[in-house]
Amino acid sequence: MLSFFQREIRLKNLKFWEGNLSRELPSLEVISFVADEIFVPPEHVLQAPNLRNITGVTWSTACINGTLLRNKTHVNVTRFREGFYDIYPESRCRGSRHVVGTLSRKFAEHGFLVVYDEKCFASEMTLIPMHRCYVSANRVLYAEYFLTPLIIILNLTVFATTMTTKALRKLPTMLLVANLAMSDFFIGVYSLAITLSRHGLSYPSFVEVINHLCPALGFLWVLGQFAATLSSVLLTTERYVVIIFSMRPSISFTTRICLYSALVSWTIAVLMASLPLFRVGTYTTTTFCIPIQPAKGIPHSFAYSTSLVAIGFLLYTITLPMYFHIFVHVRRSGNQMGIKRDGKLAKKISILVISNLTFFLLPIIIALLWLFTQTFNNVSLQTREILVGSLTTVCFSINSFLNPLLYAFRDRRFRLTIKQRGYRLLHPNTTFVQQLNYRSGVETRSQLGDVKQHK
Repeated sequence: MLSFFQREIRLKNLKFWEGNLSRELPSLEVISFVADEIFVPPEHVLQAPNLRNITGVTWSTACINGTLLRNKTHVNVTRFREGFYDIYPESRCRGSRHVVGTLSRKFAEHGFLVVYDEKCFASEMTLIPMHRCYVSANRVLYAEYFLTPLIIILNLTVFATTMTTKALRKLPTMLLVANLAMSDFFIGVYSLAITLSRHGLSYPSFVEVINHLCPALGFLWVLGQFAATLSSVLLTTERYVVIIFSMRPSISFTTRICLYSALVSWTIAVLMASLPLFRVGTYTTTTFCIPIQPAKGIPHSFAYSTSLVAIGFLLYTITLPMYFHIFVHVRRSGNQMGIKRDGKLAKKISILVISNLTFFLLPIIIALLWLFTQTFNNVSLQTREILVGSLTTVCFSINSFLNPLLYAFRDRRFRLTIKQRGYRLLHPNTTFVQQLNYRSGVETRSQLGDVKQHK
């Protein structure tokens, strides 16, 4: 017989409980269940005003012999009552949303805190990956919708025009510029793909496909960047050999050597891009699929990132003394026309290489400042994500956009070929003689323009 003033009861193998506990046992504070089967305390039990503790509750196969403690002010009770809560590690953009299960939320609505074990917690909580900087970083990427189509069109134009024009194909410099254009084309494809992916997918959806998406996009990025760096070195070396060894014909950079050098550069680029696919580095540590991760938490990834940056920096650094030697040599050579002309060509290429170096170093310097200094301690997380994520992508895109404009489209022979092809495209029914007259006129105007520039 239960007493009206009873404070504690023990119930065994209970299958259902009807009545009104608040009226029948208003003083009850503790209920202990002993049961082998699932039994969920009914609503009238949870509403009991003085009930403080329920033990031995089994409400699922994962939550066995659980304990409910009434504590209406506990932070988890407040969280569970709302149905979900977000947790972010300190100073991190990535976190997770915990969606509370139906029963745990029901217990919290009556002020009860569930004492979980690991198995029960996993069954009661649905974890959804969250990123509080994702939207702000994506806003910066709208610039890519302007840049990437131009990158793809301009660089494809340079590559296709050079490779299909015999006169251009015989020029070692233009072959290497076409090689650079191909690497920039891959950067453009990467930038467009990552922008469309991030804008088209919410962060949880992006995380679901990251293991399939990022290896492909990351491979494109490393392939393009490494090939571009090697192409810059090859362009500098070609000009260096032509100018410094101008009086020694046995030392020359022929078109065959250019082709072999380009083949070797792409082989090295493919090798470097393949390493993360074999778990030397990783493409999935960042939401931009770039394997440069300024954090020491993943040793092999950090080592690969450091090596990639160090090699790129070293290769660009090699070109600086070469250009210095070229300019000193040109200055000493005075008015020797051949050397002077080659020196002007080297100046154009130096602008291209220095542009590549600048846009390569800028995001690297930002990453190093973030990693080794306190520079960004007072900067918001959203701004930090933009600096080390979105800005990196935009910087490399700007560089790939400028490269064809800095050399190929400034070259007289290349512009002449483009004009001729444009004329044939716009006037497909013209005769061979008319096309020849147009070509002669364009060549004459182009040569006069060059004479004016030299004066």
